[in-house]
Amino acid sequence: MSSHTLFVLVLIVPLFALLRGGVGLRLGARPYPTTGLLAHKLLAVGIVIALIVRVFRAQQAGLSSLQWTLAGLAGLFLLAALGTGGALGTTGEASPALKLAHRAMSIAGTLLAVVLLVLLW
Repeated sequence: MSSHTLFVLVLIVPLFALLRGGVGLRLGARPYPTTGLLAHKLLAVGIVIALIVRVFRAQQAGLSSLQWTLAGLAGLFLLAALGTGGALGTTGEASPALKLAHRAMSIAGTLLAVVLLVLLW
């Protein structure tokens, strides 16, 4: 198994765990459990860092403009998901618009990250 295949497999599992953890937090009672929320946030930051490292390593081999666009959009959506998630965690009662923004940014960022990983394969 190549190192790239291993990287993709190792990143797909945390992406799934991140989405599953987010759904679990959403369905759970507020205030969110500290350990669950902390694990969710750390996993999100770790995924963003891993994607940034992977993209800059792939840059050395040369990325097409489509791959750069997808990488930039995935990064923006995932960072927006981190920001809206932080706002959800700190506000007592979040507005429906903030909840929708977090959900949309999380799903869009994850899907773009998966598409980017497939293109980098």
